[in-house]
Amino acid sequence: MRDKLLCTKSIGNTYYIKMTFTKAYEKHLLALNLLEFTPDLSNNELVRSELLIEVANDLVKLNVKDRAAKNYKKVLKILKDKEQNPRALDL
Repeated sequence: MRDKLLCTKSIGNTYYIKMTFTKAYEKHLLALNLLEFTPDLSNNELVRSELLIEVANDLVKLNVKDRAAKNYKKVLKILKDKEQNPRALDL
């Protein structure tokens, strides 16, 4: 399942680069949903935050900014709860 998740995310990234944002969103959302069925990654909040950022970026390009903002807020919460690198605290 891990390989399927990574391939799906990569396909989404390719669609994003080609500016096919609807398909990118579909693939990134699928990858986020596959995360729940990937035991070695399902509890990894940093992987979850990366996928949430991908989905949020797609939503911005699709002009669905309120849903994008919700995803960005989820990412901020995840990262706030993680131990921070002291050098990055001033950024």
